[in-house]
Amino acid sequence: MKTFLIILLLIPVISTAQIVSPTNYEVISILGEEIEVSLLNPFKNEEKVKVIINDSKDNLIYEKEIQSESSNTIKISLNEQLRVRRKEWLTLYLFKDDKLVDSKKFGLGLIFLTAGQSNSTNSHKVMLDRTISNLVSAKKSENEFIKLERSEMGDIVPNVEDLFLSDFKNRSSIWPYLGDKLVETYNVPIAFVNIGYSGSAIERWNSNTSTNDKLTTGLRQRLEFAKGHKYNGVLWHQGEANSKIPSDENIDVPRAQKYHDELLKLIEESRVLLNQEDLVWFVSITSRICKWEGEDDSIKHDPYIAQAQKDIIENGPNVLAGPNTNLIEHECHFDTRDSLSNFVDTWFDQLIFSGEFALLGSF
Repeated sequence: MKTFLIILLLIPVISTAQIVSPTNYEVISILGEEIEVSLLNPFKNEEKVKVIINDSKDNLIYEKEIQSESSNTIKISLNEQLRVRRKEWLTLYLFKDDKLVDSKKFGLGLIFLTAGQSNSTNSHKVMLDRTISNLVSAKKSENEFIKLERSEMGDIVPNVEDLFLSDFKNRSSIWPYLGDKLVETYNVPIAFVNIGYSGSAIERWNSNTSTNDKLTTGLRQRLEFAKGHKYNGVLWHQGEANSKIPSDENIDVPRAQKYHDELLKLIEESRVLLNQEDLVWFVSITSRICKWEGEDDSIKHDPYIAQAQKDIIENGPNVLAGPNTNLIEHECHFDTRDSLSNFVDTWFDQLIFSGEFALLGSF
């Protein structure tokens, strides 16, 4: 009888009260100052409202009773008890008069904004062997994160406009593989918010106009999808669409300077639009000159675009080095197991080498 009563207590009752955020499988940066919990219609009459956070073994971590005159937003300070590396999903419970009305699973860990062109999305034609941690998630819609488990479509990530998801199967993205490696290294959940788009030149990222390919690539529109999170970093992989075979220094030097200025503008505006002035950018060195079949492939990289990227890394505020993918043998995409594996490993190595303090501070 006692067991039966406990089970009944844990079944949500019918109520209009809901947890709006965090959503299921959302990851909140462990470097943040607080967990902001948004509730929908939490109060009615004189009901007693309480939020509880338990670990994966249902041990109590946090408990707070909310007064009826409070706002619908609760700010939970990340104190010493909460600011701990936990390789697990936590559960946030909402109770009214000691009855459970809603619950959400979430993580305290690392959350990344991933952006650029096709190699930052789901473009790879191979999949790698994978030890799935079940602690990697990605944003699917404004109010939904999902765990990145292997699906019939491959190891893919949701994109701001579901790029590739309806057109291809057995594709993969670098981010599920990178996420699994980061989970094992840092012992925290990992999340990605992906806004990359295939073939996008740097100029399009600074545009606020719609295009005729049914995509609005303007920064302001695409970052709407990314708002609402404090990021541990932006993982930027782009450059192929701006890379060309060098022809004349009088043309190539100004071309590279324009790329430099456009990327710097993008970095600065992203910090304003996401309300995160210290947002760290990890910029890859990527200047593969993509060729059609049969075209001369003897010149593989644009040294001017690569140098512009190196200058941003060296001189840009809060800009750190991503991988130099020009050193990986690949075509436009990383379509062999060796090249994709190297792509994952070089991103991982650079995050560990140049970004560990930026990602985790003293934790």
